[in-house]
Amino acid sequence: MREFPVFGIARASFQLERVDYEAPESSGRQGGVQAGWPRWSAEWTLGTLTVDQSDEWEAMLTAQRKAQRLALARDVRRLYPRAYPNGFAGLTRAGGGAFDGSATSWSVTVDAEGDCHLTLSGLPASLALSRLDYVGFKWVSAGGTSGVYDRFTMVRLSSPVVASVGGVAIATVEPALPTPVPAGAIAYLDRPACLMKLVSDQTQIAETDRLMTIKGTKVSAIQVLLP
Repeated sequence: MREFPVFGIARASFQLERVDYEAPESSGRQGGVQAGWPRWSAEWTLGTLTVDQSDEWEAMLTAQRKAQRLALARDVRRLYPRAYPNGFAGLTRAGGGAFDGSATSWSVTVDAEGDCHLTLSGLPASLALSRLDYVGFKWVSAGGTSGVYDRFTMVRLSSPVVASVGGVAIATVEPALPTPVPAGAIAYLDRPACLMKLVSDQTQIAETDRLMTIKGTKVSAIQVLLP
């Protein structure tokens, strides 16, 4: 599956786009209700690029055929948890064995306030996760090829957490895990991604500059949730 490049980005925004309704009352109370699943939206402005990087970006954007095709997108600020910017080499699970970034199991609960609490097991002891770190979920769609992941989504931590000595972490995340995510999905921390399509009327490939690059190109994409 194609992936949006993560290099050459001068400015970036990666935020939740919510579909909510507000209901102000004469009493002064302000009500609100979710009308659809929140989706990640991304905006990137390309900065200084090599010619090869420029070519890769331009070829990628052209191959998306505007909003026809899916691609994997990531928040370039957090390809890995903040405490482990270079990945997890050398870390071992609390129960033994090399840690590859994936949890051995996971579960979710939602409290009375609507907060989603994600429990991850099989982590290294005392693994530190920070606010705005991501947890990705990947799985194979019904009818897909076994072992070839073609469905992706992710959630983001809203508070820090440290795994127990047994390698268990309970994190509060946004958004709540979407219902399409099956119980057999893999939860992982290394380069979490979600499926996105271009927002074609907000994506514009810049003119080629004197260095033969498309510096200044603006890219906009929105998450697609699939079962």
